[in-house]
Amino acid sequence: MPGGQATARMRLWRANRHFRHPEGGADCRAGREKAMATYKALVCCRAGVGSSAILETRVKQVVADEGWPIETTHGSVDQIAGFDGDLIITMSDLGLILEDEGKKDLPYVVSVRNIVDAAEIKAGLEGFLKEKGAL
Repeated sequence: MPGGQATARMRLWRANRHFRHPEGGADCRAGREKAMATYKALVCCRAGVGSSAILETRVKQVVADEGWPIETTHGSVDQIAGFDGDLIITMSDLGLILEDEGKKDLPYVVSVRNIVDAAEIKAGLEGFLKEKGAL
């Protein structure tokens, strides 16, 4: 298991180990699982080789640092049609194209201008998680 995933899991465990059922009593497995729902993200670029791989690495670092329940996979724009996850993370130019084409059936899209800017990635993911009620 890569170190970043282990760190993220430890943060999630620490954040949820004292979870109490809203009606009191001992820990509630169902409540803890709900609190730790995992979102699926597709990190994509046009070819699915270079930019998306770099962006996915940075996204994984941000997710691990924050302890957010987001799993990523990277690929090309061609994989968007068959993607059944919650979130698409891509470069800003491709994000604009997706918006221009009026793809209303797309999951939430995070467009990133600088693929190595952790603050920009974090802000985009926070927007997604706030919309989902996870923050």
